[in-house]
Amino acid sequence: MQPAASRLLGESSPYLLAHAAQPIPWYPWCDEAFEEAARRDVPVFLSSGYASCHWCHRMAEEAFSDPIVAELLGAHFVSVKVDREQRPDVDAYYMRSCVALSGEGGWPLTALLLPDRRPFFAGTYFPARTQDGRTGLRALLSRVAQLWQTDRARILTWADELSGAAFPAQAQGRADAQSLCGALEEELLASQDRHAGGIGRAPKFPNVPALRFLMAREQEACPDGNGRQTPAGQMLHRAAEAMARGGIHDLVGGGFFRYAADAMWRAPHFEKMLVDNAQLALLFLRCGMPDEALDAADYMLDALRFKEGGLYSSQDADDPRGEGAYYLLTPEQVEEALGPQDGARCCALLHILHAPGARGARGVLPYLDAGLREADEAFLRAVRPRLRELRARRPAPRVVPQATLTANALAILAFSTLGRQLGESHLVQAAAQAARFVGEYMVKGGRLYGAWSAGEARSPATLDGYAAYALALFSLSEADRHASWRKSALRALDDALRLFVPPEGPPALTGEDVRDLPVRVSAVTDDSAPSGAALLVEALVQAHRFTGNPERLSQARRIVGASLPAPGTALLPFAGLLTAQMALEHAERERGKDACPAQRSE
Repeated sequence: MQPAASRLLGESSPYLLAHAAQPIPWYPWCDEAFEEAARRDVPVFLSSGYASCHWCHRMAEEAFSDPIVAELLGAHFVSVKVDREQRPDVDAYYMRSCVALSGEGGWPLTALLLPDRRPFFAGTYFPARTQDGRTGLRALLSRVAQLWQTDRARILTWADELSGAAFPAQAQGRADAQSLCGALEEELLASQDRHAGGIGRAPKFPNVPALRFLMAREQEACPDGNGRQTPAGQMLHRAAEAMARGGIHDLVGGGFFRYAADAMWRAPHFEKMLVDNAQLALLFLRCGMPDEALDAADYMLDALRFKEGGLYSSQDADDPRGEGAYYLLTPEQVEEALGPQDGARCCALLHILHAPGARGARGVLPYLDAGLREADEAFLRAVRPRLRELRARRPAPRVVPQATLTANALAILAFSTLGRQLGESHLVQAAAQAARFVGEYMVKGGRLYGAWSAGEARSPATLDGYAAYALALFSLSEADRHASWRKSALRALDDALRLFVPPEGPPALTGEDVRDLPVRVSAVTDDSAPSGAALLVEALVQAHRFTGNPERLSQARRIVGASLPAPGTALLPFAGLLTAQMALEHAERERGKDACPAQRSE
């Protein structure tokens, strides 16, 4: 048998490489792992995560370095490690089972599988030992190993039941799109935090697809631009302003963190993702907040761009000196950098205050109150470079050296739109460089690939990558005025229709040329970005806008019709699709107004 470490050392994924030295005989996702499980007649232990994930680090340090866990996995399981950035389809398939069992998901994802790849159990983070009411991995693995030998029928029953729960039979009939939009708006308005802004309580995620839905409802209700007076508009702008002022916004270094651990947006989870900042840049632009939009764009360029012109996917949540140490400030540090008077003023404005009796404490993260005076805003802009210099003396959390197609496409979309609308030519140039990176480094045999690291493209791209890339290239063609971008967008769009859209039913996340999962997962529900189906419909609407080809709208209508949820389905995951549906209806209305629409050559 190969040495355990050598199986992961041959991979390009930073996440897999970080686990290569563990005392666990990991396999990457591959046929060989499941063939070995069948040969040994043992179940498969699958762990999925990504390189900047804090709880993935915790499980690696606590559970996967534990000698008893390693012994149990080596003796009774075949262990498979998955990088969800390289195989989002694999992660999505098993995450369905996790959500079906517990009602929620997250990373690291832990799943137990039959040798035929069907799951019979799924969860998220497990410590090595049982503690605080949370089952430990030692206990879980021991129990499953015993059941595998003494009560295999029970495990097989679990697999059948979990498959049915995670992938239920297709419900008959689809709800009316207008009624779904109204129901989702009511659901969002009922769940909003009227005091602090956003959806629900802690932890607080931006949930950009839901906020984009509110924006579409605002624009639909008030096409003249006075949508701030509608309930949807009020909720949208309250959330945007709260995020801009809160600790989730890095007011010193720029950019936005993944989410806030508290309801007030002040205590972030210290992880920055390209996919979030790209979407937030566009959201703030469309909310009439260009400073925040440019701030997110500048962070992406300063921290995440690499020499080939693409952008890495994330900056790590963890810090060698302690969580958040790079970002936190004390009054002493600020006063040393700015002087006593300016330092005291800055600390008061940014709430960099000592806790009672905590002189010399570890520091706090800045946040802003609403309604600052213009003079105070000018003062903070003036001192920000000196605060950045103060932070620059510290070692920064690492940037994970892996690029993903979906996140780069969303960044291209953001850069090209901001550059065109705000007259920032350097952003258009950055968008073009990133697009050239994708075209040169993330294509094999005419097929887009989903991730790039260590100089190598890995894993055929999923639908969201294809559709987001087509959408981005349409935007870039408008900003850069090169016809080649539009031709590439149409080619990516046609490839997406061929690879991911079956004759019947909703689009699939995985292309028809990838067949290593028990079923093809549909691409109709949102993750941190809009679903693949939503992005595909938006791209088809843009194709119609640029070419006038009515078939593009017909294709979009067929996809929406096959993807809308059945009555009674939870609607929040369909926010992206319903937003795309509204864009489609607007395009159809505009086409109907034109008595003789001209079709331009594709």
